[in-house]
Amino acid sequence: MTNEQAQTIAAKVVAAVAPDIDPGTVEVSARLREDLDLDSLDFLNIVEAVHDETGVDIPEADYPLITSIATLASYLAGRTAAHT
Repeated sequence: MTNEQAQTIAAKVVAAVAPDIDPGTVEVSARLREDLDLDSLDFLNIVEAVHDETGVDIPEADYPLITSIATLASYLAGRTAAHT
């Protein structure tokens, strides 16, 4: 998966979990919790939606690596590249 594809998926997942967020107007560097006001349950829903969409599991130890749409996309691209 390219970073661009991963970014599209990351934005789609965040928008699905928080429908009041328009991925077309949100900066990919916006912090999920601080800037987008997502709580821990929203974050867990993002992790689950990522798995449903891509099959990629995000272990709890990696949660601190996922702070924005951009870091989620980078994580996805890295994880899928490692499995191809």
